[in-house]
Amino acid sequence: MRRRTVSDYLAMLRGLMPRGAAWRGEAGTVLAAMLEASAEELVRLDGAARLLMDESNPRTAVDALADWERTLGLPDECGGTADTLTERRAQVLLKLVRPVGQDMPFFEALAASMGYPATVEEFRPFAADESGAEDYLNDAPGGAVVDRSTSPATFQPSQYHGWLFVFRLNVAEAYPARWFQADSSGAEDRLATWGNSEFECAINRAKPAHTIALFGYGAQGE
Repeated sequence: MRRRTVSDYLAMLRGLMPRGAAWRGEAGTVLAAMLEASAEELVRLDGAARLLMDESNPRTAVDALADWERTLGLPDECGGTADTLTERRAQVLLKLVRPVGQDMPFFEALAASMGYPATVEEFRPFAADESGAEDYLNDAPGGAVVDRSTSPATFQPSQYHGWLFVFRLNVAEAYPARWFQADSSGAEDRLATWGNSEFECAINRAKPAHTIALFGYGAQGE
């Protein structure tokens, strides 16, 4: 919609004036000055109303962005540091449109909403009427299983039992590895790490409490 100008509002105000010689408001009169001042104020209010429409949309908000963040509890432990206006808007929008649920399609939708197209892999437990005598108790590598106290940060497939409660998100694209640096890494640091802590935090926060989420990136998820 076209933005109204002072001339537009001035014409509207003049159209509302009573009829008669006393209300003509020729240029230079007190009435004309009053009408022009009123028209300028209406233009300001028009602009403020349009700005309010922009601020009500997190994609275009500027002044109200802090209110959006406060209402949605941002920044949170999974949001990381958002320094730019674009990053802050993206976090707000993600919080508003993020899917809800706890089934496997939900986690795929959640990953996609964060920019990580992924598929969920579940691990099949041993079934007496389907599995063979030589089969593992589950289809995890080496028959490994986990328990509910397992930490995803320290998870090693060969050490645990209980894969029924484990699922893995296989992200389609490889996430750049962060390599050990002799001048900055500690002796306890890994030689290489993959993944995105913000993405993994969001998945772990949304998953059922009794489950463990693993992550595979690119070839790692094959």
